[in-house]
Amino acid sequence: MTTKEVTKKQAGGELAIPEELLGGCVVEGASQSDLIITRMHVFQATSQEQQEIGKFDLGDVVDPEEGRPISNVFMPVVGWKEWTKWNKDQATPVYTERDESKVPAEDLAWGDDGSPPAATESFNFIVLVDGENDRPYLLTFKRTSLAAGRKIHTAETRRGQRRQGPALYELICTTEQGQQGYYARVSVKLVGDPDADMLADAATVKSAYASAATKVRMPDEKAPASEGAKGGAHDIPYYQAPTPAPVGTIPSAGASSSLLSLLPSRGNAGRGWGPQGP
Repeated sequence: MTTKEVTKKQAGGELAIPEELLGGCVVEGASQSDLIITRMHVFQATSQEQQEIGKFDLGDVVDPEEGRPISNVFMPVVGWKEWTKWNKDQATPVYTERDESKVPAEDLAWGDDGSPPAATESFNFIVLVDGENDRPYLLTFKRTSLAAGRKIHTAETRRGQRRQGPALYELICTTEQGQQGYYARVSVKLVGDPDADMLADAATVKSAYASAATKVRMPDEKAPASEGAKGGAHDIPYYQAPTPAPVGTIPSAGASSSLLSLLPSRGNAGRGWGPQGP
């Protein structure tokens, strides 16, 4: 089969897909708990990224599973902090803890030589990305981007005190030079309020998370040499469902619904937002 045959298009410009293949490949024996929540990934232009994800510019925001760019505008739905300790050249972390009081005090202390704590602190959010209304993403802030996570936490706390919902934020990537070359430093900017559709989708995702009965695998994270050879996948709550529930409804105790299957398809048109801030 030639490349020309593979990319043959219909008259309307869409790829011609046989009826039997619509919906993609069905994996027999797999369940919703085998699905991975994809990271909202800031491309750092490493050779490994280029090999595994594709060719993008430093600082591009991409879906690493599909190898395509996505919007840098997002709304946080659920958030939590973690502390993770790595040993050099080990594939999995020594521990991942959400309760800071359970982290050994010595792992939280900076070294006398200025070396960072043994336990890496991170802010983690399940987010909805503008234009990607059919799935949530995982967004993590740590090390040089930790301040961005604190900024979101601060803004959302203030909005909560005023009985407002979550805001829309923009990821801002600036190029800086470190010991191992150039990298994209991440910050965030509050850009307004989400529209009604995005709020409804977020309510569905949050309800599924709060009603968690099973767990979903998170994407593997490859750690730098200073934090081990490779980060292991870890779990977050996830509510399993054979069929989607209506948008905006709270799943009952006897029902099952999934973070990855609840959201309706509205097309991938970008959403608008207003100029309001905290």
